[in-house]
Amino acid sequence: MDWLLSAIGGDQNVLVVLAPIVGALFTGVAIGWVLWGDGASEAPAKSTQPDGAIEIDKPTRERVQRLEEEVREARRLLAATASRDEDFAQDLSTLDAAVKRAAGRIALIARGAKS
Repeated sequence: MDWLLSAIGGDQNVLVVLAPIVGALFTGVAIGWVLWGDGASEAPAKSTQPDGAIEIDKPTRERVQRLEEEVREARRLLAATASRDEDFAQDLSTLDAAVKRAAGRIALIARGAKS
């Protein structure tokens, strides 16, 4: 700290250097408090249901139902894609076997032609 005091010319000028730093600190804390709040507004909802379920309003319920429908549709499409992929893999393995047989026949013909 002595190097700071000697660099700025004495004790009376310390406030001139530290005041903007402290002001910036408090400004940052205040901005953070405004942006993220103190967390009190994010209290968990209290349930009035005997099983502990949280009541939701109608628009939220409708959005949840739409999301559930989208998830079901995505699962259906994934299953359809998986079956197509399996069919494609089967076709590819059949083609691969045919190409290998043809390559073997060509090799036999080439050996017969050389002799």
